Amino acid sequence: MGAFINYLSNPFTGLKNIPQVVIKTTTNSLWIQSLMITNTSQDDIRINLQFTRTVNGVITLQSFLAYNFLIPSYKNPREYKNTTLFNTLDLVDVLGIKKNLEYTSTLNESLIIYSNGLTQIFDCDVSYALLNELPMN
Repeated sequence: MGAFINYLSNPFTGLKNIPQVVIKTTTNSLWIQSLMITNTSQDDIRINLQFTRTVNGVITLQSFLAYNFLIPSYKNPREYKNTTLFNTLDLVDVLGIKKNLEYTSTLNESLIIYSNGLTQIFDCDVSYALLNELPMN
């Protein structure tokens, strides 16, 4: 038997304006702990983070957790809600995103991320906890 919680991460590099699923429930529910974004472009970029719920293979809900959100370049830090944003930031921390992704035999949830342009390149690392079922006695 494994632990009740396994801590894992999904790293992605070179993401652009093509929507990319960065995490999806396939066997168990997930607890998103951090979503680190690094702007690897020379200029500021804008990113979009979308939540999707699928029931029996049909999308039933899509919503934006972040839309057109500014990620500054390394040479141009910005202020946001009394915090200085650099080219790497945690969207969970900065935006206060508290998200669990649910899983059942008929329900899957996922997070999709993309930028607003072909030259707006970034890396993403999703840290999460895989919530395993409790052992039966």
